[in-house]
Amino acid sequence: MIDLSTLVPLIALPSSPDKVVPVSEVAGQPLHQAYIGSSGNPGYRDFAVVSSMVKGRSVADGISLDINPSSRQVLSTLIQEGYLGELVASGARLHQAGCNGCIGMGQAPAVGRNSLRTVPRNFPGRSGTREDSVFLCSPETAAASALAGVISDPRLMQMDYPRINEPDAMVINRDVFTPPLPLDQARLTPLQKTENTPALPTLQPLPERLEIPVLLVTGDNISTDDIMPAGQRVMPYWSSIYASAPFTFEAVDAEYAQRADATRKLGGTLL
Repeated sequence: MIDLSTLVPLIALPSSPDKVVPVSEVAGQPLHQAYIGSSGNPGYRDFAVVSSMVKGRSVADGISLDINPSSRQVLSTLIQEGYLGELVASGARLHQAGCNGCIGMGQAPAVGRNSLRTVPRNFPGRSGTREDSVFLCSPETAAASALAGVISDPRLMQMDYPRINEPDAMVINRDVFTPPLPLDQARLTPLQKTENTPALPTLQPLPERLEIPVLLVTGDNISTDDIMPAGQRVMPYWSSIYASAPFTFEAVDAEYAQRADATRKLGGTLL
């Protein structure tokens, strides 16, 4: 049995989602940015509760409160319910719906400046800044901290806890949807590709047994960001496996890609 009255606001320290401590342990630390959103975690309530907390208040001087709606549907509903206006009035910065700051495609924090984010990951450099200092927290902690100007426990705010009632239906504009082609027509439609999106080579079936050199042995806690970095430096190449390959495992071993390429040229197998 869990006594819910004993639970306290938690926060993940830089730079791993599993470095979790109570917010009270880091309260008072300086803050540069509070980031709400992206496509990978938040829902309507996350933005609405922040709007309710900042209503009639202003973001602290020197703090960037960034709002990334998770979808056009959520954005449209926030507008309809009146929450978006309160966010903008508080000084929050509104960004387009999508991943954006979560994968380092915008809103990259300054080097060494603390950024609170409500996204799922804070591995080194994922924010777009290699020497980042990203904490993961709840929308309540992010909002309270943006108002205070330092990392803050939201329970200390002089206000009642906001209770958000989600609308009966989200706003969906089906007029902007493009339906899929009929199957027989889709099969005849070529994929749109450029020189940046080369086709994969024709691969033969794998044999029953493979003998290949081991080029890298990793430790524990290897993330997808260690395998292939996110961020604006690398992601423009993601549509091409060939152009992306040189960045593989660079956070773990900067020479891995060169070693793999040399092994392939000597007749080894690159998997």
